[in-house]
Amino acid sequence: MRDSRDPTSIVARSKRLSERTRSALILLLFTGLLAASNWLWRWDLLLYDLQMGFVSRPPAEDIIIVAVDEKSLEIIGRWPWSRQVHAKLVDRLTQAGAKAIVLDILFAEPDRADPDSDNQLIQAIAASERVFMPVILEEHRQGGILVESMPLPALSNVAAGLGHVHMDLDADGIARGVFLYEGLGQAYWPHLMLALLNWLEPGEAGVRPAPNSRQTHNVHTINRHTHRLIPFYGPAGHYHRYSYSQVLEGDFLPNLFRDKIVLVGVTATGIGDALPTPVSGHGVPMSGVEINANILQSLMRDESITTVAYLPHLLGSALIVVLPFILYPYFPTRVAPLVSLVLVFAF
Repeated sequence: MRDSRDPTSIVARSKRLSERTRSALILLLFTGLLAASNWLWRWDLLLYDLQMGFVSRPPAEDIIIVAVDEKSLEIIGRWPWSRQVHAKLVDRLTQAGAKAIVLDILFAEPDRADPDSDNQLIQAIAASERVFMPVILEEHRQGGILVESMPLPALSNVAAGLGHVHMDLDADGIARGVFLYEGLGQAYWPHLMLALLNWLEPGEAGVRPAPNSRQTHNVHTINRHTHRLIPFYGPAGHYHRYSYSQVLEGDFLPNLFRDKIVLVGVTATGIGDALPTPVSGHGVPMSGVEINANILQSLMRDESITTVAYLPHLLGSALIVVLPFILYPYFPTRVAPLVSLVLVFAF
């Protein structure tokens, strides 16, 4: 056996140490370049989606979706429906004791086929005093400029609150987050779910509008702030859901909607907005009304996902690179790679 004090042995160990140090420095430099660049964004998003897919938590018991689904279209008829149909639903939910009603349907123009139905809907919303309605940011058909489509002024005046429902898609076409404040020229519209929560729990919601948020005078440019990743609680169909036609006819238990938050929206294929999410992918997109249910639950529970800032990310990546070089001498050759994998997944 060679003596550890043998000069040849000492030189060999020094050489191995020098090689490890050089390799570690090269990997550190490469890691820094990767962290500073955006080369691995697809892998980051893929791993994020995989993690989200493994997590499923119970839906909030006080959130119920009333869906404009295929069954409702068969019973009530072609979309869009007369405003008197929606007025009847609002009356039904109000009488059933709903705490709040989100009518996630835009009524930007008068009902020319049935003008009196507008008045019926206005009266129903005014009497309810708990109906929230969306503001839509969309591209104008002529000129391609962005415009804010709002409910009819008479509807806006009697609604309990308004808010935007715009969702941004990441570079891969997946909806993962939302801006809590957004608008044209100025980010003055809270998200519809935040407007609802501020009404339900005045002074309790964790996010408030920033003063003097105007950053541009271009009224055709979207201004936004307070981005929030959505901690999806489950795949599409996760929340308690009842068919619009079923509720319209009163076919439900007496206390089903008492003290509940009811989100009314389109889930039928082809007439509503449905987006791919981390928990549904491109194959089974999630309806906008259910995305809103996830946003609402996360706001009510003050649950959010925080991305790692650049410096902690860089330091963590460097630690993953350096630690294996420190630990390798203490582990068998076959075990050392497993140590590295454990460190990567732990990070």
